[in-house]
Amino acid sequence: MFYRHVDPSNAWRTLAGLPTLTRAHQAFALKNTGYIITSAGQLISFTPGTSQWHTYNALGNRFFVGTSLNEKAYFINQDYHLLEYTPN
Repeated sequence: MFYRHVDPSNAWRTLAGLPTLTRAHQAFALKNTGYIITSAGQLISFTPGTSQWHTYNALGNRFFVGTSLNEKAYFINQDYHLLEYTPN
């Protein structure tokens, strides 16, 4: 059996264009995109292949939790409504 040593200094890196993720409290992945919900309810996404960050400011809602299932995302917002999102 062979073991590969991974140097931690090479395994982690800071991503360019990173928005403020202070107190981010939840993250999940859907269709090669990561979704992050901050403690303030802000929804942020990151696509690793393009290194693009997107902040969803125009939604007008703050999100408490989110998850993905069957290529869709589901969120509960500040009004306790269940919202369904289908990415392109």
